[in-house]
Amino acid sequence: MSYNEPEHDEIAVVHEVREGGVVIEIERGSGCDKCVVSGICMGKDRIARHFVPTDKSLRVGDRVRFEVSPVVRVAASLLLFLFPILMLVAFYLLARFAFGWNEEIAIVCSFAGLLASGFIIWRFDRKLGHKASFEIVDVLSGQEGESDENPSA
Repeated sequence: MSYNEPEHDEIAVVHEVREGGVVIEIERGSGCDKCVVSGICMGKDRIARHFVPTDKSLRVGDRVRFEVSPVVRVAASLLLFLFPILMLVAFYLLARFAFGWNEEIAIVCSFAGLLASGFIIWRFDRKLGHKASFEIVDVLSGQEGESDENPSA
């Protein structure tokens, strides 16, 4: 891999052309299996479809390289990594100091907060996960390794 190549190619196939954009079909790759935030763009399905507004001239079957909005990536990361910790601490502090419960009960409450954060993240993903912001950055010229150029030239 050269220095300029992206570490994870985010490639999709145009599934449908609509007015104002296209529906891209993204197949979950090996990188998605390791990504904690893949549920926001993929869910549990092996293939995900998303509408992407674009003014590019595309046809069904075209392969495109896309990127997910950095804002969405950061927000998803904060939600998945920071929110559960905040809920854990907040529930502990609330139980321990606001209600004056002993430490053992406060610890149990903090884990209840952790479970609550998991439920909130799950609901958020189910409700807003399909609204991830994608942008088509490049149109690829066919299958990997193929080129539109004449190899004998």
